[in-house]
Amino acid sequence: MGKSFKVSIVGQGYVGLPLSIAAIRAGHSVTGIEVDLNRLSQLASGRSTIEDISDEQLSSCLQNGLKFDGNFQSITSAEIVIICVPTPIDEFGAPNLEPLVGCVNQVADLVKPGTLIVNESTSFPGTVRELIEPTINKKSGVRDLYFVSAPERVDPGNAKWNITNTPRLIGGTNQKSTDIARQFYESFCSEVITVSSPEVAETAKLLENTFRQVNIALINQIAEFTRPIGIDALEVVNAASSKPYGFLAFMPGAGVGGHCIPVDPMYLAWRAEQFGVELPLVKLAQELNSNRPKKIVSSILEKHGSKPLSVLVVGIGYKAGSSDIRESSGVKIYNELKSLVRIVDWFDPFISTFDGKNSQGDLTSYEIVILVQDCGGFKMEDWEESSTQIYDCTGKYFDYDFVRQV
Repeated sequence: MGKSFKVSIVGQGYVGLPLSIAAIRAGHSVTGIEVDLNRLSQLASGRSTIEDISDEQLSSCLQNGLKFDGNFQSITSAEIVIICVPTPIDEFGAPNLEPLVGCVNQVADLVKPGTLIVNESTSFPGTVRELIEPTINKKSGVRDLYFVSAPERVDPGNAKWNITNTPRLIGGTNQKSTDIARQFYESFCSEVITVSSPEVAETAKLLENTFRQVNIALINQIAEFTRPIGIDALEVVNAASSKPYGFLAFMPGAGVGGHCIPVDPMYLAWRAEQFGVELPLVKLAQELNSNRPKKIVSSILEKHGSKPLSVLVVGIGYKAGSSDIRESSGVKIYNELKSLVRIVDWFDPFISTFDGKNSQGDLTSYEIVILVQDCGGFKMEDWEESSTQIYDCTGKYFDYDFVRQV
């Protein structure tokens, strides 16, 4: 490999931890900064906090010099500082930049001349040039600094695409910034694509997930049309996918979840409004997908009148095979049911505890089961002879005559 960098990576969640692992394996000196003391303790003892990194992988990297710290002091000697903190939205759908701003101020207090500051946190176009760079320059008094946007492209639980084989976008505020970032990311990424500015990289990331948001909303509407007339929506999608150009397959479901699709489009719409541009299609897709869990609950309960019910929600991770419950449709359905039915429980083999409960074992003792995610750990045949009403949000069990589609 080329030059070995001293790297401080702020945030050790689904984005920062895989990045730390990849960088240490590439021969860099890495300190992962994590302010959540519980997570910090687990990581320091070799216990991974995400499913994409095993305890064995983490322990091996610790033996090879990976360090974790609860403070920012490693930044004083870092050549590269990478920001991987959450960028959520508030209750009004506007960016909540508190974690990012707090991190930037901490970096500004400790950064040394010649350091490259990289933002991997998803945010609006202009975040690097208009927020991160001027804040750090002003507060630190250091001028010999470099700035880059290199948006994360993490898909938790994806066995095919990971941090090393997913193409990496980088856009710097000047050529030197881009060159340093390219040298670093090329040490563990198979393909690095440079763009003309941080704004291009930032907007590309928002477009990626807005594209998914809009198409998921579309396919859910198509599924609402096909089900009443007895057509399998998945068969329709597969049939359309036979066209070798101009179509990409999206599957119906209970909405959208995770740290990207329910959030990133709102950063795009918010930023557009600042320039007097309306994005009604983006906002409508956001609204349709946000309301889908509530619509599913209403549709199911209408079929059962007002009698008290016991309901099991299957799959509360935001996607099948994930322990991440951020913006999870399963969680939203579960919470919606709490005030409407007598008993509501949940099942998901990838979740240890939620809402003070453990994943249920007896799946056939409920009047209603709602399959939100095909999370595994169950057999459809177990319900075939039971009186349980099965409602499938995934569309994968169309062929079972005892399963109802929603």
